Amino acid sequence: MKDNPLLLQHVSIPGYQLCYRNREVCKSGSVGAYIKECFILKRLKEMPGKNVNSKSLFGVIYRSERILGCNEWIDQLDDLLCKVVSRWDGMLLVSGDMNINLFDNRDRIVKRFTDLLQSFDLTQHITKATRTTSASKLLLTISSQTTQL
Repeated sequence: MKDNPLLLQHVSIPGYQLCYRNREVCKSGSVGAYIKECFILKRLKEMPGKNVNSKSLFGVIYRSERILGCNEWIDQLDDLLCKVVSRWDGMLLVSGDMNINLFDNRDRIVKRFTDLLQSFDLTQHITKATRTTSASKLLLTISSQTTQL
């Protein structure tokens, strides 16, 4: 979509608005979300102050295995969530593809990631496989929220 904005017409869903951002580091890839048109959407360039005009903050996150390793990425996510918690007191919804197989609960990365979610009172809502092949089923996408930070 980065090099051909006409592709957006092929990924539109009636009744929804697409909010996305292209990846800057690589030539391909982007992250986005479809938001129902009844919701007022304001895309933020930077983290807002206290939530004066809104009760919820929605973030979409993608972790590319080619750009950043799991441990470094979890460190950065922890820093980001700390900043959000210090500035936001409304509902927080985080969604995305973290490329961490949450079904592998013996993996130390999975433990570290789920501990991070719990420390910010975020809850994993998706429980079924999000990537299925003939050889495996993986839970890679999260949808987490907290009612009050």
